[in-house]
This record gives sequence, C-alpha cells and structure tokens, in this order.
Amino acid sequence: MIERVFTDETKEPNAITLKAAFNDIYTQFNELMTITDTFSKNWNFSKSSGWILKVHTKNKALFT
Repeated sequence: MIERVFTDETKEPNAITLKAAFNDIYTQFNELMTITDTFSKNWNFSKSSGWILKVHTKNKALFT
C-alpha cells in the first residue's frame, strides 16, 4: 500500500516537500501549475485525506 504524504496539518506542502514526494514527476506537476497559472490555487487540509490542492475559478473546480 502506498503511504499517504502531507498528513501533518501543521505543515502545508511547499516546493521542497512537493519535490521530495513527487520525485520524477515533479517537473510535470510544475508544468501543470504553470499551465493553470490564471486559476486560483488553495491548499486545504482534510483529516481523512491530508493536504489537498484545489485549482479553481470562483467556485468551479478545475481539479483537486
């Protein structure tokens, strides 16, 4: 089973922790963040899932 990352409510993900967790796919993640630059991005914490990034415009989510 894959271990969940970003489960500490006191530590919001940042570039360093994302790069460490994503390893080889960090570049693709960074490209996705660039492509969606005009959208709002918010990190939200869920006790059941850990930190989740919501990419949205107003109240419509592009992805989480």
